[in-house]
Amino acid sequence: MEEKQLENREVVGPPSSQSEQGPQLTYTGEHLILEVPARDIKRSWLAASGLPGTTPEDQGIPYVGPVPEGEWQVDPS
Repeated sequence: MEEKQLENREVVGPPSSQSEQGPQLTYTGEHLILEVPARDIKRSWLAASGLPGTTPEDQGIPYVGPVPEGEWQVDPS
């Protein structure tokens, strides 16, 4: 997978100070990227947040707007 400089990325997972080797999900606005440094895994999928035509101002509208900006913890269980 080609390395690219990502702008406006949202990081999902533990802060790097807690786990440098833990899995990390990054949402770029167009892709969801999974990185697992300890296993040398990097995968990317096309991704979207919110219904077509929504904007960042729609973040507070449940089931319509995009997922609110910020850091999120994901529990895989």
